[in-house]
Amino acid sequence: MKPKETKICARCGRPFTNRKQWASRGIWPQVKYCSNRCRHGAK
Repeated sequence: MKPKETKICARCGRPFTNRKQWASRGIWPQVKYCSNRCRHGAK
């Protein structure tokens, strides 16, 4: 079994893992925020 890829959220500092929707679209390298709430609050 492959280990989960994790990143730290740019806004809240919490770790989050690669989601199926990000992996299937190939956008994991561009993801910076753990959720829409953090993404919208960063502006």
